[in-house]
Amino acid sequence: MNKKFGYRNEIPLIDSVRFTVDSIIINLLDGRKITLPINRFPDIQKLTPAEKRRYDTLAGTGLMFDDSDTVYHISDFLGALKTVSDYSIEHKKNKTLPSLVAEPGEKYNKK
Repeated sequence: MNKKFGYRNEIPLIDSVRFTVDSIIINLLDGRKITLPINRFPDIQKLTPAEKRRYDTLAGTGLMFDDSDTVYHISDFLGALKTVSDYSIEHKKNKTLPSLVAEPGEKYNKK
């Protein structure tokens, strides 16, 4: 069976952007909504409400505002696009990344 689950085969493309007092909300074409604290993006945060409404998407993968020189890529909002195996390799190497999968300890007799 070839069923699609999750968003693994979806390319994240920006559809629209809106703002709350302290957040930026990015709507993707596949239906996802990404809500992020606006203070993580100081160049966007300093724009007025009217300036925030004047933006363009660049082929769905980029975002730029008429009143700002900064151009954002979708990865700026999603974070580094890595696979689970990338995290496993890095975690083993530097022991700093958290586990991506949380499972009950009892299942494996771990407590």
